[in-house]
Amino acid sequence: MLRKKGARGFRRIPWDEAYRRMARKIRVTDPKRWAMFLTSRGITNEVYYMAQKVARFLGTNNVDNAARLCHAPSTAAMKYAIGVAATTCSYQDGLART
Repeated sequence: MLRKKGARGFRRIPWDEAYRRMARKIRVTDPKRWAMFLTSRGITNEVYYMAQKVARFLGTNNVDNAARLCHAPSTAAMKYAIGVAATTCSYQDGLART
């Protein structure tokens, strides 16, 4: 779907046109000004790897994923509460350090 500035609504466009528009925008944008953001659901490590390779090929290192953002608050809370931020350690390990 495409909505041009000043248009009353969206209109359907073919996939080829959508891809051309995206490619044109990416080409003219400084790589430091754009990023890739991936979901954490249903994506394999291989897909993350390839997405990072594509991003770097296109000139940006700005790649992030929802899992990191989702777990950042719980990681900080665990570090504060039990002194260990790693969610894979046992609670006994964390309690032994307090």
